[in-house]
Amino acid sequence: MTPPTIPVVAGTAAGSEATRLSYISEAVTSDKFSADELRDIYLFGLDLSDNAGNPFPDSLFVHYLNASISHVERILGIQIGESEETERHDFHQGDYGNWGFLQLFKCPAIEVLELKLTYGEQTTLAIPREWIQLNKTTGQITLFPVSGVSNALIIGANGGIIGIQNRLSYAPMLWLVKYRAGMDTIPADLYEAIYKKAAISVLQIWGDLMLGAGIASQAISLDGLSQSIGTTKSSGYGGAAARINEYKQDLDQRLLPALKSYFTGIKMVVL
Repeated sequence: MTPPTIPVVAGTAAGSEATRLSYISEAVTSDKFSADELRDIYLFGLDLSDNAGNPFPDSLFVHYLNASISHVERILGIQIGESEETERHDFHQGDYGNWGFLQLFKCPAIEVLELKLTYGEQTTLAIPREWIQLNKTTGQITLFPVSGVSNALIIGANGGIIGIQNRLSYAPMLWLVKYRAGMDTIPADLYEAIYKKAAISVLQIWGDLMLGAGIASQAISLDGLSQSIGTTKSSGYGGAAARINEYKQDLDQRLLPALKSYFTGIKMVVL
């Protein structure tokens, strides 16, 4: 099911900084996530308001959702929002001979737009796009020459691509690659990890405000009738500690390890 979305705010013209700032509390950094879904699924059943009955502002949910997206991107080494990238990579003969292996800086990758070998700004060899094999999940490129495209290069018996670069063992910044990074589709468990991370931050505030900040229990007496309310709050734990611990355990033991293994793949290095 496609979640409801809050549109990403486009850049504003110079001189409209105040307008740009007014949108910060209304937009999530990725249009694939929404504050409404965070509330409806991962904070379901909670009265999300302070002790005076004031509902939590939308900006609170959006802020923690944005922070969660950035946090998960960093610890998994991935990019969720789509962007067009231009990168320079060093030329290594070992990688080039191993089917032209190249590891992109950002992953997942959606599409390779251009790949060429250059000397400075001068192109010496443009790789036909039909030769480019892209592992979209890990952002890894390999080259497989196909017939009928170009006879400028041939493939050797050991799988090495034979060309003018075969005399070089290393050259800095020889590769130039342009590609689209980000995700066109997002795995369900990645959705879950980001929403649960954001929910933990909201729950910390909600649990502290239960009955009022710093109040663990409350008693009311009127005309001989009394009522007392106790919570699980203490000096070291908020009122939502149980759900927070469940979400943290699920993130640390199930979701994040599996996602890291999925997106990392096998990284090749030259020794």
